[in-house]
Amino acid sequence: MVYKCKICGGSMTVDPKTQIAVCEYCGTKQVLPRFSDDSGRILFERGNHYLSVSEYDKAENIFNQLVASNPNDPEFYWDLVLCKYGVTFVCDPQTGKYIPTCNRTHFSSILNDTNYQKAIELSTPDKASLYKDNAETINNIQKGILALSRKEKPFDIFISYKETDAEGNRSRDSVAAQELYEKLTAEGYKVFFSRITLEDKLGTQYEPYIYAALSSSKVMLTVCSSKEYIESVWVKNEWSRFLTLRQSDPSKELIPLYFDMSESDLPEEFAILSAQNMKKEGFEQELIRGIKKLIPLPVMLAAKRKKQKKTLGITAAVLGGILLVGGLISFPFVKSYINNDKAYQAALKLYENGDYTGAADAFGAISGYKNADEMKENSLNAEEKRIEDEKAANEERIQNEKYEAAMQLYYDGNYPEAAWALRDMNGYKDSAEMQKKAELAWRESLATVAVEINLSASSHGAYYISANGSVETFDYNPGNANDGIRINEHGEIVSIAAGVPLYALYEDGYVANSAINNRLEADWENIIQISAPFNSTSIALTNEGKLVYGNIQNPGNEKDTDSWLEEVSNWTDIISFSYGAERYGYGGLEDAAIVGLKSDGTVVATFYDNNSYSKSAKDFLNSLKNIKKVNIAVGYFVGASGCSIQITAMDTNGILYYFSSDSGISTYENLNCIDFSFGDYIDESHSLLRYDSDKIILEDVVYLSGDFTITRSGTIYKYYTENTMAKTKIKDVWLDRR
Repeated sequence: MVYKCKICGGSMTVDPKTQIAVCEYCGTKQVLPRFSDDSGRILFERGNHYLSVSEYDKAENIFNQLVASNPNDPEFYWDLVLCKYGVTFVCDPQTGKYIPTCNRTHFSSILNDTNYQKAIELSTPDKASLYKDNAETINNIQKGILALSRKEKPFDIFISYKETDAEGNRSRDSVAAQELYEKLTAEGYKVFFSRITLEDKLGTQYEPYIYAALSSSKVMLTVCSSKEYIESVWVKNEWSRFLTLRQSDPSKELIPLYFDMSESDLPEEFAILSAQNMKKEGFEQELIRGIKKLIPLPVMLAAKRKKQKKTLGITAAVLGGILLVGGLISFPFVKSYINNDKAYQAALKLYENGDYTGAADAFGAISGYKNADEMKENSLNAEEKRIEDEKAANEERIQNEKYEAAMQLYYDGNYPEAAWALRDMNGYKDSAEMQKKAELAWRESLATVAVEINLSASSHGAYYISANGSVETFDYNPGNANDGIRINEHGEIVSIAAGVPLYALYEDGYVANSAINNRLEADWENIIQISAPFNSTSIALTNEGKLVYGNIQNPGNEKDTDSWLEEVSNWTDIISFSYGAERYGYGGLEDAAIVGLKSDGTVVATFYDNNSYSKSAKDFLNSLKNIKKVNIAVGYFVGASGCSIQITAMDTNGILYYFSSDSGISTYENLNCIDFSFGDYIDESHSLLRYDSDKIILEDVVYLSGDFTITRSGTIYKYYTENTMAKTKIKDVWLDRR
C-alpha cells in the first residue's frame, strides 16, 4: 500500500511497527493511521487533498467521519487540528524545506485544543513526540501572527471578493469591489481591500493582516458575480471565519452583495442575511446609508471630533481672555456653553463605549445643544439594535449547540435520533441535507439486500440488490417479480421485501409496488424499513418513527384480519422493527407477531393470536432494556412442537438474549457481538460464529440477514456456504457497526 505525503505529495516509507512515515522527497516525518480496508485509506487521502488545497471545511468533514469510525486513532484528531488552524506547508526557496503556515488564526493556543490533547492521549511516545514538536512550531507561528496583528490599527469594513478569474486575469468582482472601496474610503471609513491593503506584503505574510482586519471590522461586504467565486477557497475562508467571529460578537454584520447571478446561488450560510443586488437602482446610496447606521462614528468622524475639540480650545482661550479683561468671567452664557460641551463629550464617550442607555440619558439632559437630540435618538436605536443582536446571537448559539449535538449523534452512528434532531433544525446551516444523509444511513443500516419468495412447492424467485443498485435474480432460483424495478429519479434501490411484484425501497424513501400490493391510492414515501412476509400484510417504518401497514392480502378469507395491527399505529419513536408470520399455505394467517424497537432501547410488541406462548413472549420482551436490535420469527422450526416463536435481542453491551416458545430463555455474554441472526452472530473481528460455538463459519462478514450473508468483498452467500451467489455494494454503515 503506497501512501502519499500530505505536505508535498511524494511517496512515503512507513515503519510498520510505529506507523511513522518518512517522505522520500521532502524528508518530513508523519504519523499514518491504520486501515482495515481501502475505503478508509481513500477517504483519508481525499481529506489530505482538501487540506493541501486549503479546503479546510471539506477536509474537516471527512476527518470527522474518520474519527467517528476510528475513535482511537490519534492521526484523525491531529488532522482536525490542522483544519482548525488552516495549516498548509510551503517550500522555503532558500532552504528547500517545507515550512508550515497558518491560515486560520485563533486567539486560543493550539496546545489547549481538545483534538490536539486527544491525539496526544491516544499516541505512543514516538507519535506524541512528533505531534508535540509540530504543535510547538504552529504555536510559535500563531504567537507571531497575533503579535503582529495587534500592531495594526482597527478596520471598519472588510471587503471579500475573488481577485482573479480562471485565466489569471483580474475579475469583474475585483473591479466592483475597488469601486466600493474608494467610495467607502471617501466616506471616512477604514476599509480592508486586499488588492491595495496587501499590495506591499508577501503572500506568506498575509495572515496577520487578514486576521487583524477580520477581528476588528464591524462590517464585511462579500462581492460576487458567480456561485463559483463566492465559494472559492480563499473567499470562503474569509467569510466563514467572519461568521464564526460573529457568533461571539453579534455587533458584526455580513452583507452579501451580488450582481449578474441569482440570489439563490449564494451559500446556504447567507440565507438568514440580507443580501443586496448591486445592479438595483439606488444600491450604493442604500448600502452606505445602512453602513452609517451600523458604524455611526468611523475614523473620519473621530478625526473631525479631534479637530472640533482643538477649535473649541482656541475659541475658549480667546473668550477667556476677553472675559478676563472685561471682568465678565461669571457670565451665565459662557458657563452654560462650557458645561454643556463637557456633558456632550461625556455622552459621546458613553456612546462610543457601547453604553447606549446611559448615552441617551446624557444627551437628553442637554437637549437642544448641538445635535444632542439626534444623538439621543441614535443611542436609543443603537440600544434597541444591541438588544436585538444579543437576542439573535443567543438564538444562534442555541441553534448551533443543537446542530452540534445532532451532528454528534450522526457521527456516533445514532442515525434515527440524528435525523429527528436535524429535522427540527428548520433548515439551519446544512441540517436539511444532513437529515437526508442520516435517513439514508438509517435506511441502509436496516436494509434487506436479498430475499427468496417461496411457499410450499411454489416459488416466485430469489432476488438481490446488485453492485450497481439494481435488483437482479439469483441464478439458482430465477423469477420475474423484479420486472419493472429500475434505478430512476428516486436513486438506487436500498432494500427489498417479498411480494409479487417485489417491494423496492429507494434511496430517497420511496417504495415501488407498495400501492399495487396493498391496494393503496399511492406508493409509500419517506420510508426507512419495509417488511412483508410472503402473501402477508406489509409493514413499513416511516422517517418519523411510526409504523404504517397496507390492506390485508386475502380480504375474502375469514382467517385474515387487520385488527391485530391497529396497535402498531400508536407506536412512536420506533427506530427498527421485525415481523414474522406463518400462513396456511396460500390461505389465511396461522400466526404472526411484530416487535418494534424504540429509541430509548425498550421493546414493544403485538401478536396475531393469543397462543400459549404469547404471555411468556411478552414478559420476555418487557424485561429487555438498552436494546440495540431485536428479531422475531414465527413458523415451524426444526425440533419445535408445531408453530412456534423465536426472539433474539442484543443490548448495548453486545449481550444476546434468546427466547424460544419451546425451550425458554438463554443468555449469551462475552460474545463481542456487533450483529446477529437466529443462532449466528458477527463478532468485532467480523467473523461469523454460532451462539454456542467458537468455531468460525465465515470470515470478513459485514452483513447478516435471514439465510443470506455478505462479506467485506461484497460477495453474497446463502446458508454460509463457500458457494459464491452474487456481488453487491458494501455500505459504510455495515463497516461502522460497533
